[in-house]
Amino acid sequence: MTPAICVAFTAGAAFKFRQLEDVLSEHLKENDGEILPHLLMADISGLLNEFLTISG
Repeated sequence: MTPAICVAFTAGAAFKFRQLEDVLSEHLKENDGEILPHLLMADISGLLNEFLTISG
């Protein structure tokens, strides 16, 4: 079971940064509704890498 702090953090981040909504949604689908912080951070890192590549 995912700790409440992880759920609160990821939901808050997705609310504040709408670009993360798709990443979070896909992560939840792939992991049977479970937030796995180490995998989610890898997904977010990939999104940031794409953003920086496009912006740079």
